[in-house]
Amino acid sequence: MSELFDEHNPKICLEVIFKNSHEIYDVVIDANTKVLGGKLSLSHNLCKYLFLEIIHLDTGILL
Repeated sequence: MSELFDEHNPKICLEVIFKNSHEIYDVVIDANTKVLGGKLSLSHNLCKYLFLEIIHLDTGILL
């Protein structure tokens, strides 16, 4: 996975609002990017993991 998702050195800010415990209601990315798609999964300890496909709008590069 891209170094973008390095939890110790975050490079992008995600705001995720959950409609309920299983659905993504809204995702806001603080950069010139677009969310192409993604999925949410819940671990057994109820930690939320979000996997997204994000494209940079200026370069067209998938992050």
